[in-house]
Amino acid sequence: MKRKPQSAEAARIAASMFVIGRLMKEGFQKRNRAKPACSFLHLQTLRYVKEHKTPLMRDVANFLFITPPAATLLIDGLVKEGLLARVIDPKDRRTVRLRITKSGTTMFTRNSHEALAQIAEIFSALDGKEQATLVTLLEKVAK
Repeated sequence: MKRKPQSAEAARIAASMFVIGRLMKEGFQKRNRAKPACSFLHLQTLRYVKEHKTPLMRDVANFLFITPPAATLLIDGLVKEGLLARVIDPKDRRTVRLRITKSGTTMFTRNSHEALAQIAEIFSALDGKEQATLVTLLEKVAK
């Protein structure tokens, strides 16, 4: 069997990834009735701050691959909702760090379960062996 050109495969992968991302977003929005609303971007931001304890704004921007001004808008909204807090670094009072609040941790935990349920629903089209193969392949690419 003749193999397709690599660029055609890359285009199929890109298209499939976009569709899967869209399905995840749409399904998550339907499932997520929490107030304030929590998007996948919010969820990833909360996860990053939770895992990294007190990161800088630029750390969050770098992690999310967004500009510092975009990160500021994102963080401002999460601070306004009481999910994150800005804290002054005790070693350098000019430095502002981020900390997840108790409400942020609760929101993160609840919505993480919803996101995982959405992902499980999307990939339920695959049987157990296919899911295991997909995970192996994704982990291989991620390395």
